[in-house]
Amino acid sequence: MKKKLNIPLRNIQPDTVPFTDGDGLKHWRSFRNAINTIRLLQNPKTKRLNSPDELTISGYRPEVQTKQRSDSSRNFNEALKNIQMQQLLFSLIEKGFPPNIIEEILNKDPKKYFYDQKSQHSLVNKKNQRGLTPLYVAAKLGHLEICKILIEKGANPQISVTINGIEETPLEVAQRWRHLKIAHFLQQQN
Repeated sequence: MKKKLNIPLRNIQPDTVPFTDGDGLKHWRSFRNAINTIRLLQNPKTKRLNSPDELTISGYRPEVQTKQRSDSSRNFNEALKNIQMQQLLFSLIEKGFPPNIIEEILNKDPKKYFYDQKSQHSLVNKKNQRGLTPLYVAAKLGHLEICKILIEKGANPQISVTINGIEETPLEVAQRWRHLKIAHFLQQQN
């Protein structure tokens, strides 16, 4: 059996802490809990209780500004949904899903009425993490029907994408990858 040493907290020095490999984590947890308790007791917002019954009757209610927290969490949730919707759109375009599914996602875009139809802030013109637009990806991969849906929903064929220091429009990428039907369609849109 191991003998426990009781060392007062005020006398603890880093080299005098007696523990083995298994006891170290438990020792530092209890030390952290003691420090946190001291901090809480020194906090001027701490209310003195006369009996333990007061704690169960009144309960602990921290003074937190819940309105700010809920607003920020709502904004965070909206931003997260927008990012997920954008990632889903690019994923479906890259996989060549039917245009009606892509049209459904574009119809769900909550910002489509806030901006100009050719604005870079709407989902149909927004660049992904690699700096590519949905129309650019569809033109590069040769999805003519998807390109038509994107143009119909307000995709701007003039937005250029920079890859390896070279700027390129969806028309130029369609020509480079020899998707002649898409290149002809995009030329008519200019």
